[in-house]
Amino acid sequence: MRNRVQLFMRKLLILPCRATLFAVALFAVALSAGCDSTGSYHVTWSFSGSDGEITSAADCSRRGVDRVVITLVSLTTGLDVKSSVHPCHEAGSGNLSVDEGTYLVRVQAYGGSDQPFLDPVTGEDALVEIVAELQVSGSGVAEASVVFTPNPQCADGVDNDADGLVDAADPGCRNKDGDYDPTSDDEVNDDTNATLAVTWSIHGDTPCDALQPDGAVGASLLVDGLEVGLYSCDDLSGQVPLIPGDHTVAMQLVDASAIVLATTPAQDASLVGGLPTNLAFAFTLDTFDPPQTGELSFQISWVSAGQTCSDASPMVADQSLWLRDSDGVTVDATTWAGTTMDNTAAAVGQCLDATEIQGLTTYLPAGDYTLDISGFTSGGASCWDATSIDVTVGIGPLATPLDLLVPQTDATGLCAP
Repeated sequence: MRNRVQLFMRKLLILPCRATLFAVALFAVALSAGCDSTGSYHVTWSFSGSDGEITSAADCSRRGVDRVVITLVSLTTGLDVKSSVHPCHEAGSGNLSVDEGTYLVRVQAYGGSDQPFLDPVTGEDALVEIVAELQVSGSGVAEASVVFTPNPQCADGVDNDADGLVDAADPGCRNKDGDYDPTSDDEVNDDTNATLAVTWSIHGDTPCDALQPDGAVGASLLVDGLEVGLYSCDDLSGQVPLIPGDHTVAMQLVDASAIVLATTPAQDASLVGGLPTNLAFAFTLDTFDPPQTGELSFQISWVSAGQTCSDASPMVADQSLWLRDSDGVTVDATTWAGTTMDNTAAAVGQCLDATEIQGLTTYLPAGDYTLDISGFTSGGASCWDATSIDVTVGIGPLATPLDLLVPQTDATGLCAP
């Protein structure tokens, strides 16, 4: 090489000046080209297993791989020198050029969302293969080949069993305890379901036919916000097969028009395949919206037990009643006139026995109330101040009226016989 250069320089000395300069320029270009010579490399890939050869796009898509990224790292400087992206189904990069040298080659597969695959156990990048050393020279093509080991079916981002569910959302990727298992390589659903059994009650032992005039009430079972079972309210129990795992369960009472009458608080349930899980629900007055109604029908006596009107205050002509809710708000106020015992007012005056008055037959929001009662003479004078009696209104109609007894009152003065 040195002799050739010396010979070239001697020849330059005998050339005209302008020709000499041109020749020197050509020589410099030649030297520069010799210092930055390039070579070619070619990387291919496949998948592990007997069917790992890639012959079509389907071979990649069924493993969730969309593209392959090849990165060359200079072993001299440790820097990334070149990166290229290739469709997975091409199974190779083609011949690529790079400066001569020795490189580390990183080959990584990416999914359709352009996200790297993660190892289901360590959480580190998966489907990454390294060629530790690739020598690229000006002669020939440097060849490298890698074999990807796909993620398990339950961590590959693919709907392997074509049921519309992928990985953690697919029941086939849950173990017998219902927990997601990303290391499972079988996404096909297990036919072993769990069983959810439920029972319910309504405000203690209220019958279902008391909830609506036509008695047509259904009990709806909600799992994760979706209705999975509808039963007759009178069944008071039901069961349904479910996918194992963690679920949120609630119940509703609905009328014949599917209008929701009441909804219970939700309960968490961890269902295990092949085993029943039992939950109990109670519909209380607080679960009805609007509040469930009940019938208030009562008869009263303002005398002590065993006494009649004539035994106490026969001059009482009227009784005024105020029904107040738990907040003290008056719900209804009614005044009834009494009747005489012998139908002759002059004999004993007017009074109200339990056998002679039945009042306030109506439907009210079920709950606790207070009945305030005052007595008046025929002239409108008060015989006694209001007396309070606690009253509870249940759900539905009453079989018989409530029998309310007013405590013994003052039978003197205006109220005296």
